[in-house]
Amino acid sequence: MKNKSQQHTAGAILICFMILIVSASTGFMVSKDTMHASNTKFKTEAEIGDFNHSMTITINHSQVPGDLSDFPVLFNFTDNTDLFSGCINDSGYDIAFFNSAKDTQFAHEIDYWNWDSGNSQVDAYIWVNVTSITSASDTIIYLYYGANNTVNQEDPTGVWDNNYLGVYHLSDASGSPQDSTSNNEDLSNTGCDYQEAGDIGYSMRWNVDNSDYMTCPITSQMGNDWTYEFYIKPETINSTATYLFYHENSAGNIYQYGIIWSSSTGHTRLNARTNGNTYCVLDGINSHMITTDVFTYLAYTGDENSFAKIYTNGSNVATNSSLEGNWEEHQTVTDRFDIGINSWNGLSNFYNGWIDEIRFSNIARSDNWILTTYNNLNNCSEGGFFSLQGEASTFTIKGLPNDIITFSGLPNTIVFCNDTGDTNEWLEFNMSINSTNNVTEIRVFMDDLNDTDAWVNASNITLWVSSDNSSYNYTAQTFSDGGSNISINATTWPADAGTNPFTNGAGLTDKNASVWFIFSVSIPAGTDAYDYWSSALNSCKIYAGHYV
Repeated sequence: MKNKSQQHTAGAILICFMILIVSASTGFMVSKDTMHASNTKFKTEAEIGDFNHSMTITINHSQVPGDLSDFPVLFNFTDNTDLFSGCINDSGYDIAFFNSAKDTQFAHEIDYWNWDSGNSQVDAYIWVNVTSITSASDTIIYLYYGANNTVNQEDPTGVWDNNYLGVYHLSDASGSPQDSTSNNEDLSNTGCDYQEAGDIGYSMRWNVDNSDYMTCPITSQMGNDWTYEFYIKPETINSTATYLFYHENSAGNIYQYGIIWSSSTGHTRLNARTNGNTYCVLDGINSHMITTDVFTYLAYTGDENSFAKIYTNGSNVATNSSLEGNWEEHQTVTDRFDIGINSWNGLSNFYNGWIDEIRFSNIARSDNWILTTYNNLNNCSEGGFFSLQGEASTFTIKGLPNDIITFSGLPNTIVFCNDTGDTNEWLEFNMSINSTNNVTEIRVFMDDLNDTDAWVNASNITLWVSSDNSSYNYTAQTFSDGGSNISINATTWPADAGTNPFTNGAGLTDKNASVWFIFSVSIPAGTDAYDYWSSALNSCKIYAGHYV
């Protein structure tokens, strides 16, 4: 154990610093196509310690009727000032989602991101693959942000399980509306308007001029079990029939007429024409009518040997289990799949209105899956499907200047860091915790030294800690070459370094508690007398807060 007064006489210099992020524009808005136009997998698996801030997300179990795995949850963050002040990247690249144990990163996809520098806030819609949610209790996950690198943490294709053949958020600014799955089956657009106002960020609009539709390429992958999902807001409804999608298999002479409705009935119909011109009709009940100018979630599922079902806003409004085999889809490259028209014998019965979400699966999704999807789409904001606890802790960190940490000394000596090059000045970190919760762990990262002698690197560095700025002792953990974290907690706190601030493992309970850090370097024999140095910005970082 060393006493501070025995090691230097010039006293300590404490330097306060803040990081201020300024955007030159009044707003920065990103949609799916500008974030990942080629559906590239951007995410690099991250460690919790790679982020400076965190929030706790609690998924409301009352919104989940049954246990689900790998479910894509939509989170809407509105007027969020924490994300604005804490994110380093104004496109949202430096956010990540972790499970309750904080040891598994979830795949996420940013559907809409608006960096509003005029109001210092962020609005966002983000899809996250939560590996398990349950109806028995609330599900806790964590949002981390403010990464110490610029690597995009997104993994769009990882959000959607392998049964999704196509997922389209229709937030594109131009070109082919993109598929978020790994299949890359983008839609072909004929006339539909881009970036219209939607319920989830942007949508696309099919106009009333009887010329707009889209063609979908995924039908060659469709199996005999299926789920079609649409999130729509009609502007007008034809008096005869409106077709939301039309599927034709000319080789098998099977026509799948998807959603059909008219102003005279208002409810949906799933209509299939089979061999021999036999029609199989499944009607939704009138109590679940489709109306104009309101977003409605429609889902259609089928199992070739069991049933066909229609869902409106999560409710199963029609089931037919007596027409086995008549609802099946045939896999053939001659299929045609159009969205917004009846393309049999010409183009007719055009859909007019907005569509915000389209999905196709090669399985029949369960009742619980469909109802949870509706609950999520309908109530995806804070206070509805989930609750949000903002930044758990804030800190004042003194020391760690945006400069060079230097170690000056001779071979076979141990020297302590300083921030000016003068041998009697120390670099200290005074971390004042201002927290409503306990901080249970702090991590310190050190990379290799940028020196002129390869013999001196991170493995020669020792971290000293103190809770009273008087008695210091070093941690039993050592840094490794190439960079590594040292964890400071109740277990790793060394003896004779002041009172263990993580009392009984409870964490820093005093809002004004402080912890001091000092680095020393052991200069090996055989080296020359150089100044060994490390960039404070690139090679030394303090992580806390997100260990609450």
